Amino acid sequence: MNTVPFYRSDVPLDSNDLATCQKIVDALAAEAKIERDSEEWRRISVIAIQLVQQGVHEHEDLLAMVRAARGLR
Repeated sequence: MNTVPFYRSDVPLDSNDLATCQKIVDALAAEAKIERDSEEWRRISVIAIQLVQQGVHEHEDLLAMVRAARGLR
């Protein structure tokens, strides 16, 4: 029997994951004065979601990784 490999990014986000992403995006947007629905806001949102899908859940780790990915601060 052939099985399809399981990847963490294939798992849908639950409400806790979405809340975590929202907190990260809100914090970085406020800190860097990024307007909601701007291109940069969308980019940090996507990065936060991808990191959570990859298993990063600690608030400070997510903040640091998204900052580094976007060159913030």
